[in-house]
Amino acid sequence: METLSVIDCAIASPSNDCLNRLIQRTRIPFTYHLPAITGNDTYKEDVNAKAIVVFGSHSSANDELPWQREVVSFLLAKLEEGVPVFGLCFGHQLLAKAFGSKIGPSETPPFSHKGIREWKVLREDKRWGFCEGARFNTIVYHKEEIKNLGQDLIHLGSSNECHYDLITHKSLPFLGIQGHPEASYHFVYQEMELKDKISKEDVEKALQDGDIILDSFLESVGFFFDGFRQKYLGEFTQHRREIQDKYFLNNQDRVT
Repeated sequence: METLSVIDCAIASPSNDCLNRLIQRTRIPFTYHLPAITGNDTYKEDVNAKAIVVFGSHSSANDELPWQREVVSFLLAKLEEGVPVFGLCFGHQLLAKAFGSKIGPSETPPFSHKGIREWKVLREDKRWGFCEGARFNTIVYHKEEIKNLGQDLIHLGSSNECHYDLITHKSLPFLGIQGHPEASYHFVYQEMELKDKISKEDVEKALQDGDIILDSFLESVGFFFDGFRQKYLGEFTQHRREIQDKYFLNNQDRVT
């Protein structure tokens, strides 16, 4: 059975609420891994992973901790095999750094990038389903960001507060976003402590936009849903098959 492999880079408290929201909403078969807490063995054994999503962390990509280096090495190998990877916040920074980007402090005080940010898609990217000019509201919570982009990466999305909000690789199936499209109400109200500080309507819009972003990635790599029930169907449409054949390197396990 093909699965979605979720690598949670939490160093203290697992992001169970974000994981649960993603899986309950999409019903995709998944595996879950906590390398900083339980070690690096489990995700290496997930041979059926159709795609990988890398969650955030309170650690820094510049720490270059042993577990971080091992995750990066694994992800780079998977990308070379053609397995798509979506990096969220820390995951975005971790792989951006591996591809030659510089990661540094945000221009404003630590974690002032905490709340909801609107950003804009700068160019069309059919591989991931983004249209030029589209705008999204995304939950954000970070103190570092990409300062200079590696030469093999493409700048896809930007905001007034963060220049590199969305990036992708020129040839490998990597997508990275500085925000948290996987965020849940618990993440916003409890971990970010924004209850009564931000309107429910704004949070709902940001969560819905996050769902759109995640679903665009998941559909692009071959997970498909019933649009009404948001339930995983596991079948290709002709349009998506053509896109995957064109852009992804891994031609194994194709649905025929």
